Order: sequence, then C-alpha cells, then structure tokens
Amino acid sequence: MNARTTARARVARIIFATLALGAMGTLAIAAGPQGPPPPPPPPLEDRIESLDLEDATRERVYAVLDAAEGPRRQSQRALESARRRMRALLADDAATDEAIRAADQELDQLEHRAHQQRLDVLLKVRAVLPEKLRGSLAPPPRGDRRGRPQPAPSGAATAVVDPTATLPSRWIPEPPRARR
Repeated sequence: MNARTTARARVARIIFATLALGAMGTLAIAAGPQGPPPPPPPPLEDRIESLDLEDATRERVYAVLDAAEGPRRQSQRALESARRRMRALLADDAATDEAIRAADQELDQLEHRAHQQRLDVLLKVRAVLPEKLRGSLAPPPRGDRRGRPQPAPSGAATAVVDPTATLPSRWIPEPPRARR
C-alpha cells in the first residue's frame, strides 16, 4: 500500500466515525431527558384544601369523597392482586403467552375501571363546587411518563429545533476542505 491509499483509508475512517458519533448524539437528543419522572399531581383532597370554600360546600365535597372511598379501596386491592399475578406469571418459565396476555388484559381492564372511578369522583366534586372554582381542580400539566412536555395541539405553531445546536463542537463535522 502506498501513502495515498492509507491517507484515503484514514480519512474514510474519520468521516465514518464522525457520522456515527453525530448519529448517536442525534439519537440521544431525540430520546429526551433522562432521569426520574416528574412527581405526580397533588391528591384531590390537597387541591380541595387549597380552594377558598364555604363550610357547607366543603362538607358536601367531603361527603362525595367519603362515599367514594370504599369502591376506591376495592379497586386498589383488585389492582394489587392482578399485579401480583402478573409478576408471578412473568417469573414463571412455564407460563404460556396466552396466560400472560390474559393477565395483562385483566390488569388493563382493572386500571381502566379505577381511572373511570377517579373521573366519576372528580366530576361529582366538580358539580358541587361553585362555577368560578370548577377549573381550579385540574392538576398542572405533567407531560408524558418521561417528563417531556405534551405535544402542542394540532394547528399550533411549533419551533424547529436544530439537533446539532446542543452537540459539542467536536462532534459536528467540519465542511470538506477544497483541494489544492
């Protein structure tokens, strides 16, 4: 091999490494922020306490919450039991795919039912509140499970982000130099 061939091979390796590092950096940026998810919103009771309610309204709100406590506990027990069964199935090497899928479907149904119960309670509490305070029960927006903000509604203006803007300068390939 002559010097010209080894120089070309070295340049090709450098270009390949630069492109690979750039791709990895872009993928890391696209993955979003890493770390713990944001904390859950405060419980409904805490949000109600933060409102300036009259005593009669506060009593009616707590009557709704007390009436919903029994079904909520039953749902929680059923969910915990379904989660234990799912963990046991996943740990069991003899468990069939159909059994795992059936347990997953049961867990989904129980979670959906619990969510519907929470929504029903929220709507009942909302109906008791004065009209000016009804919007104050909504928790602040949390984003998705990774902590990323929710996407903008369709039709809203969105900013275009340059993926190389946050990369260290050593990862951004330089433009090719002109030959002499």
